[in-house]
Order: sequence, then structure tokens, then C-alpha cells
Amino acid sequence: MSLVEELLRESQREWSEEDKSTLSRINVRLLSKVYDLKAKGLTPDEILGSLCELQNKKEGVVRQRAQSNKKAPTGGPTGASGMSYFKSLEKQNKALTEGAALEAKQRAEEKERKLAARAEARRKAIEEGREPPPEYDSEEDEEEEETTKGVRVARKGKKGGEGVLEEADTDRVGGGGSAGDDSAAGLVGEKTKVTESDLLAAKYKRERAAAGAGAEPEDDDEIPPELLAELDEEEEEEWLNEEMEKIIGEKLKEAEEMEEKGKDDPRRRMEEEQAWEDEAEAEAEAEILAAEAWEEEQRKAQEAAREGTQWDDDDGGPPSEDEDGLTAEERHALESELEREWEEEERRREAAEQEAEEIAMGKPIPHTMSLDEMDFPAWLKPHFTVLKYDPQATLGSKKKRIWVIDMCAKELSNLDVKGSSKKRHPSNKTLTLEKNVMNHNLMRVMFFDARHAYEMIFRDGTDRERFYECASAIRPNMRVWCPDLCKAGADHCQTTVKADGRQVEVEVLGKKEKTTVKGETTVNASRVATERIRVWAGTINLAGQKPPSFAEMEKWIPKDGYEIIAIAVQEAQYREKENDFYVYAQQYLGRPYVLLASMTLWDVLLCVFAKKRVLTKIANVEGHTKTTKHVGDVGARGGSAICLRYHETSLCFINLHLPEGATNNKGRQALWDDILDDLRLHVRHTDLTQQFHHTFVMGCLNYRVDMPYADAEKLAKDGKYDALLARDQLRAVMVKDGLFSRFVEHPINFPPTSHYKKGSLDLEEGKKKEAGAPSYTDRILYKNAGSAHDFVCTGYNACTDIRVSSHLPVSATFELDAQRPFISVFGHDEKPVTIRLGKIEIPENIGAICKSPLLMFWMHHVDGPRFSKPFKQKTNKPVYGASDLPVLPPMIWHLPFLATTHIFIMLRDGSPKSSELRGTALVPLRDAVGGGPYNFDVPLEFHSIRIGRMTGTIQVE
Repeated sequence: MSLVEELLRESQREWSEEDKSTLSRINVRLLSKVYDLKAKGLTPDEILGSLCELQNKKEGVVRQRAQSNKKAPTGGPTGASGMSYFKSLEKQNKALTEGAALEAKQRAEEKERKLAARAEARRKAIEEGREPPPEYDSEEDEEEEETTKGVRVARKGKKGGEGVLEEADTDRVGGGGSAGDDSAAGLVGEKTKVTESDLLAAKYKRERAAAGAGAEPEDDDEIPPELLAELDEEEEEEWLNEEMEKIIGEKLKEAEEMEEKGKDDPRRRMEEEQAWEDEAEAEAEAEILAAEAWEEEQRKAQEAAREGTQWDDDDGGPPSEDEDGLTAEERHALESELEREWEEEERRREAAEQEAEEIAMGKPIPHTMSLDEMDFPAWLKPHFTVLKYDPQATLGSKKKRIWVIDMCAKELSNLDVKGSSKKRHPSNKTLTLEKNVMNHNLMRVMFFDARHAYEMIFRDGTDRERFYECASAIRPNMRVWCPDLCKAGADHCQTTVKADGRQVEVEVLGKKEKTTVKGETTVNASRVATERIRVWAGTINLAGQKPPSFAEMEKWIPKDGYEIIAIAVQEAQYREKENDFYVYAQQYLGRPYVLLASMTLWDVLLCVFAKKRVLTKIANVEGHTKTTKHVGDVGARGGSAICLRYHETSLCFINLHLPEGATNNKGRQALWDDILDDLRLHVRHTDLTQQFHHTFVMGCLNYRVDMPYADAEKLAKDGKYDALLARDQLRAVMVKDGLFSRFVEHPINFPPTSHYKKGSLDLEEGKKKEAGAPSYTDRILYKNAGSAHDFVCTGYNACTDIRVSSHLPVSATFELDAQRPFISVFGHDEKPVTIRLGKIEIPENIGAICKSPLLMFWMHHVDGPRFSKPFKQKTNKPVYGASDLPVLPPMIWHLPFLATTHIFIMLRDGSPKSSELRGTALVPLRDAVGGGPYNFDVPLEFHSIRIGRMTGTIQVE
């Protein structure tokens, strides 16, 4: 059956005799279009309709040309003769394809038999003590590769529908190269693909020439029926091979010309860049597969370690295993079964953790509310007009979008200004809602089902805050702080708000419109403002050695029980690739954790991991590094920082590697000052250590114990750590010089952390004079903002079981209350709230003289920053009256929420457009809410050093 007959049979349409007559007159070139249409996925009905349309159009053109030339148009392959030609062509193509496949199969089986015979001969020779023969006969293999002769055409699959060059005679066509050469590989590429339409066109030209038709016919001419006689099969195959070579040569020449022309083509460059990206993605997938394989090896190594098997310290890899006697299929099936069991166990564990978390937080009580109990039912389906953020645009983007949050449908919709839906995202696909810290109008939203992030500019900070509240309220995996939706006497409720289909008024593009609210929505609400989380922080100086084995890591880093894990590493010179340690740590922690961020500064590494189940609660992840200005004097030293926001609570982790030396306190302080001067995260206007709810400083600080080596060694062996710490340099500079102001260190009850011989707790002999007495060089400090919720350090220890370097690893564990997102849209109508400041002064001499003292006020829920009135006055003790200070209008008026916030007050020298920081004070609003004017007296700090005090009056009214 020919292709057209097959299409007619597949089509369910009743074709008229006129249509069938038209289809019987199609020529070879029109038939070749069928393959293109099939490749595009068109139905038989659509393909036949297109053929009829093309044939009718072509016949009209031929008639016009015939009339103008005063001659009749030539005929085409009609009736049985035309169909016979197409049948013969398809039959020949099928025979060639089957013959090529059979020949390839026979060659593969023969090669397999040869390889098996060689392997058996090698095995017998080894058993008998003889020299084994070579693994393979290279000359024979090479000869076998070069025996491929002829050109075979194979039809592609049903989707493609075109014949392509399957194998080529590499001696005649590929310039003598082997099948593996680039020249031969290029022949079978896209540029030299020989389609069936190419062969049909060549056959048509040959038949016209053989018939003595004279000049080359035009493309629209048809094949005369008298030229469709059957050709001799041998003659046909020989001619086909010759034509194939000609076509390949023409295509290669055309491809080279196109490549030469397209060197400067932007579209070509984009295609090459896409190819590079695809290659990079493939490499990344390969790395992931390698990492998973290494994880499996590490698991086997741990099992071997439990049985007493030791690792080879030279390569750090697991011991080799004997053959288990399983076939590849059996081993694969066993591994798949184990993988399924592991995944099922992981799901059960996560479910158990979720249940334990629910029990710890309190089981929610079901609660139902009607629309009448809400003061603002429009918030069930709010509309927000935003601009698409374009960082490349100099004057900002002018592309408006409308975002609709339908709480009853539990989805977020992106519309254009005409109301047409661009994209809808279910609320359970929300990955992160990230409020820009510096710009109160900017927000970044990411969804699991979107390929890109949405960055949008709101009309003001209040609109952005309401969008954040509405989107957070319908996230199923999040419990929000919303007392207005909780039942009386209940701390946690799963509240269902039912809408009855009434019309509510919303604002769209500045105009009031009506929209229908129908259905119901469920919110996981709580009266409790916070959620308890656990944080693990650790530091290790590897001194150029490889990291501990997984079995040793278990004694230092727990694999479970912590939402956040931060690891600081110094002197990691062992790495061959920059991310070697990050991959190693990820393999150790396993699938329950994901790497949030990593920062690398030479051999100073910092990485932060989070549990996957809390990933949607984390946003605003940033990182920065700072090196020393004097590398030649103190070596590769410096610091790096990573910050994040867990719900509404901000955390910052800082890794420090300060200069060594028993008498180099000034060098350490100078580098710490440089680091704080240049590290900028979140609020760029203030110090890094001043702006976060919780700040952790960890690393090799290199502060020593000031006492003779022999005395310190004796105290360390006797376990008299308090006596050692009494002469600790770090504690001395914190008290005397005010360094690390308001930072705290948990009580130390462990031996000094350096410098030891590898594998023991004995000090290195060659380090006694250079390193000084046994000291606590590796430390972890922490600091909390005045408005922070409950926080406790639950442990601080050095791991004496890990002795891979001259330093002991140190870790600290914490439990803290992270504040949940506050939802105000379901609340009752509240009166506007303002924050007023009274007289502010700096009573103590801050040292530096300000030529133009200026106060900058910053608050996370106030559009800002705001400034005091500028005035020219050289002073180091500035004073500001109430009339000189701004009024701060918060976006949220709920007083219990405002009691959890704080205000940054920064003393700067200059104008609002250009000024230098002189100090920062943090004023919590906890004591200022709900009463009259509150007098505050807080430290004024600069680069974590207390330089004075700031006093004043504040009132929330």
C-alpha cells in the first residue's frame, strides 16, 4: 500500500471522487512534503487536505504558465502507474533497511564471540602461570572497523518519516578516515542528512535526462507517466550510491559556506551558547551521578569500618570488595529494590519528623468562620498592580502586570493589563516569597512549576506587605501568626473561611471593580508568634589535610535534629576542585539536607545547609567574602559571610581566619576591622554585626594563651581549663578594647584546640616556639538583637576524636524561636499607628569629629530610610531635638507585632545622598509599645566595637 493510500485508509473522512482524483495526480516533490507534515504531528486528515490544497494551487500555476508559453502542461504520475512507482520505492527502502540491520547484528554477534574467546584464553593463561595474550587484537579490530562498505538508506521512525544516511563507506566518502573520526562523524550529522525528497528529486532528474527531455524541467513540472518504467535493481542501487555521494558532497560544501557566513551571526552565537549550556548541564548531571556513586561507596566504607576494616589513608577511599557473584541484571534489580526501600524509609522518617514537629508546636484545632466575621472580605481575592522589574533598564520597566491571589481557589495568577491570564500557579507550588531588604517596593517570587523567578515592583511598601501576607496565608506547609483567625482559648487552629459567592470591591489599575468571592479557604493560623528551630554551627582548621572520614564526621556533625547546619573550614589546601568539600559535606549529610549557599575565599570555606522540609520557609540568602590587604605579611587570611531569613528571623554566619602569632593582636584586630568595613549584606548602610537577629562568628581566630608553654601544658593535662582561659587573649581584648561588642561565648569545658601532632593530642615539637602555649584558637561567638525572641546555646564542645590536623574541630548547638509571618488582612479595622522620636543625643565622646552629623533611621516595616534635618556643626557629641527628627509610619499597625521589631539609628557624617558611617545603635520597640514615652539608653557601636552611648525618647501612638 502506498503512502497516500495508507493515509486515505487511516482518515475517517469521506473523500469525494474529485478529491481522490486530485490526490492521484500529485508528483514526487509534493509527496515528499508528506514526511515533513507527519514529522510535525499532523493527522492524516490534515495531511491529505494540505496535499489537495497544494496540488490545486500548483495546477493553477502550471495552467497559467502553459497559456503564456502557448503549450500544454505535461502530465504527472497518475493512476496505477504513479502508485506503482511509490510502492517500488518504499519496498526498496524497506529491504535496504532490513539488510543493514541484519548485517550490523551479525557483525556485533561475531565481535562479541571474539571478545569472549579472548577473555577465556586470558583466564586460562593466568591460571596456568603463562603470559596472557593481549586483551584485544587491535589490527583485527581496526580492519573490522574499515570493512564497512556501501551506502545504505534507512527510513526514520514513524515520527520523522524521512530517509537518512545510516552508514557510509568511509574510504570513498569520508576522506579515508575511520568510523570514529570527526570527518566521518560529520557525514552522519544534521548538516549532511540525506532525505528521501533529495533522492526522489535526483531520480526525477535522471529519468527526464534518460527520456531525452532536453533542458532541466522546472520544479513545478510533473513526471510524465511514460518515464515510470521499472529499473534494473543492480543498476538502480549503483546509481543510488553515486547520487548519494554527490548529494553528501553538495551538503558538506553548503554547510561549510553557511558556517563561514554565520561566524558573526548573533543567532549562531546564541545557538553555540545554548550548546555550551547544554554541555555544562550534562557535566553537572554527571557530577551528581558521581556524587551519588561516591555516597554509596562511603556507605559501604562505613559498614566496613564497623566490621574493623581500615581505610587506606593515602587515597581516602573505601576498601575494595570481592565479586559477589551476581549478574549485572541481578545487581541492578537488587540496587533498585534497596533504593525503593531507602526512599520509603526516608518518607516515613520525614512524616515522623513532621508529626513530632506538630506535637511540639501543638495540634491545630479545626475552626470555621463566615465571610460576615471579616471586616475586609476583599482580601480573599485581592488584585495587585505591579511593574516587571528589569535591572538593565535605566529608567525602570514600564510593563504592567496584575497579580490576583485567589484564596478560595488557592492559586496566584499573573495577568496582563487586559486581564488575560499569563500563568496560574497553585499555592502549594510556592518556593519562596523574598522581600527585598533595601527596596521596600521590590519583591521576588519563585514557584516550583516556573522556570524563572518573578521580580515585581509594587506601588509602595504597604502593597508589597499585603501581597506577602495573602500569599503566605494559603501556603499549606506554613503556620502563620494570625490571632484573628484563632478560636477563643486555642493557640493553633486550622481555620476554614467560607465565602458565599457575594460581590466584593477590589482595586484594579487604580479603578474600583467588582469581583465574586466563592468557595472556601483554609489557613494554618496560630496565636503563638514563633516557631522553635535548632541550629548547628562548627569550625575546623584542616591545616592542609583531608577532611575526616564519614565515621569520624558522625562524632562531630549530627545528621539529624537540626534545621540549619553551618560549617566553617580553614586551610583546605587539599582540594583539587573548588567545591570538593561542599560535595563531600553534602554526601555525608545525605538527601534530607540541601546546600543553601557556599562562599570560598582561597582555602577559607563557609557552607550552610538546610533540611529540605524547611526550604520553603527560607529566603533572602546572600553571601560575601573579604580578603586581607596584606597577603604577603599574614598569608591567605580573611573572612566570608552568609545570611538568610527563616520566616521573619534573620541569621548571619561569619567565618574568620585571622593572622597567627602569639603577639599579633593588633594584626588580628586590623583584619577584623577591614572585614567589617567591606562585607555588605542585607542593609548596606550599617555594620554587618548590627543588623541581624542572630549573628554567629566562628573560625580560626588565632588568639593565644599568654603563659609559658610548660605551665599551659600542665594546666591542660590537669583539666584546669579556667586557669588557661584566665590568660586568654580573646577574652582580654573583648573586655579591655571592647572588641566583639555584645558577642557572647558559651562557657568552655574542653581542652585547647591547637597545635597538636596529627593523630594525637601531643603538641608538635616544631611548633612550640612558633605557636606558643596550647591555646583556644578555634572559637564560636554569637550575638542577639534586642528584639530577638528566646535563644539559648545548648552545647559548646571540641571533638577530641577527630585528629586529622593540628587543630581540633569545635561545634556549638542552639535553639531559637523564629518569628512566623504575621497576617493582618483578616484582622479588624485598626487605627493608624505612628512612631515619634523625642530628643536624641550622644552624651559620650565618640572620638571622631563629625563635620555634618546626620541621623539615618531604618526599619523593616517602614518605607525608608528616613533622615534627621541636616545641620553644619563640628562635634563628637551631637544632639538632636524632636523637631529635627522624622515621624516613622509603620506598614502594620498591630501593636503586638510592632513590639517584636526594632529601629536602626545610624550616625553618619555628610548628607543624605553621600555620607560615611560613624556608628549604629539598635533601639527595640518592645518597651515602647502600649505605654507613654519610653526613654532608651543603648550602646553605640562601630565595627563591633563599643564607641559610646545613644539616649533619647520614643513613643508608639
